[in-house]
Amino acid sequence: MREADQIIALNTFQVLTMFTTLEQQWPDFIKEIEQHDAERAQELAEVFKQGFDDIAVRIWPKLQRIVAFGAGTFQSQTTALKRYAKSVTHNHGHLITIESLIAQAIADDCDLFELVLENDFFEFMPDNSEPLLLSQVSPGTTCEVIVTNRAGLYRYRTGVRISLVEHSPQGNAIIRIVE
Repeated sequence: MREADQIIALNTFQVLTMFTTLEQQWPDFIKEIEQHDAERAQELAEVFKQGFDDIAVRIWPKLQRIVAFGAGTFQSQTTALKRYAKSVTHNHGHLITIESLIAQAIADDCDLFELVLENDFFEFMPDNSEPLLLSQVSPGTTCEVIVTNRAGLYRYRTGVRISLVEHSPQGNAIIRIVE
């Protein structure tokens, strides 16, 4: 496990929980590891005794990136995670709901996403308004995403609020998640 170069999770809450649990229970963790790898257990014990600020790269020296959705309602967990992994690149991965992949992060350490328009039909509902098509939404507008699947079998309000950053004539749309 020392060779890990990425941590991948559904969201930053899960990664933060891993680190906070490790911080609270590291002596028990060391006892478990001693049963399988005494040398690694000793190495980790020394690392943990130095504190937990930016611990991620001290546990896994090759760690380069954490991929976990951390925008919108997860923003506070993403901010808290920086204590444990401040020198590690973060990528939000994908914005998903139970029924749809809505968007994907456009870059590491960036809070912008590109809508994934190939899978579902999206509408956008500004506050106190009727749903709009993407072409009807102006940049800077904050709205809720409404998804209809390709087969038209369901249409639902996601509860996900976004702000349209940019929409190109080719159909690409860049968004920011709003809490």
